[in-house]
Amino acid sequence: YEEWAKLDPFSVDAWQGAARVNFTLARYQDAIAANDQALALHPDDPVTREYKCVSLASLNQVAAAKAVLSEISRPGVPALLAFHCRFFITLHSQGAAAAVALVNTALAHDKDSVGYTGDVGFMLSHAGADDEAMDWYQKSYDQGGLLNGFYPGESTPPAFFQNPRWIAFTKQPAYQKREAARVRALAVLGNDTP
Repeated sequence: YEEWAKLDPFSVDAWQGAARVNFTLARYQDAIAANDQALALHPDDPVTREYKCVSLASLNQVAAAKAVLSEISRPGVPALLAFHCRFFITLHSQGAAAAVALVNTALAHDKDSVGYTGDVGFMLSHAGADDEAMDWYQKSYDQGGLLNGFYPGESTPPAFFQNPRWIAFTKQPAYQKREAARVRALAVLGNDTP
């Protein structure tokens, strides 16, 4: 995405992709910079603002993240974008227990605002609720959901990937097939980092 953005600096898609990947890789400053480039081209994009919010919150820039949250907490913007932002603000300002409670309360009252089953697992894994996260990842897998971006060394805490349930999860056929395709793609692209 960064190479694409260098070749075509007017591509919102390239900057948005760079922002998402940088967040996933826990390169939050780079994610914010890419978000700012995307927002310069498309100022009202709520998904780009969501990634900016979660990146700011992950850097403990809670006041700045809250300002972005207010921008995406408007009518017409999917509630899940604001929820993801709120989750990361809560995680980094109030701690893991408060973040898990936020997710569980939302699931009990307004499940649609939380996101997809894989989103729930992703958030819970960030809060260290590994068993709950695995329940949601398994549910996503069972429903044929996509599981992208969950690799050691990324923004998910590294300890999560040592969880025996995660290790068993990665042995499932569809996961193995997806992982093999990812490794092949990285080889073709000249990037052998798993």
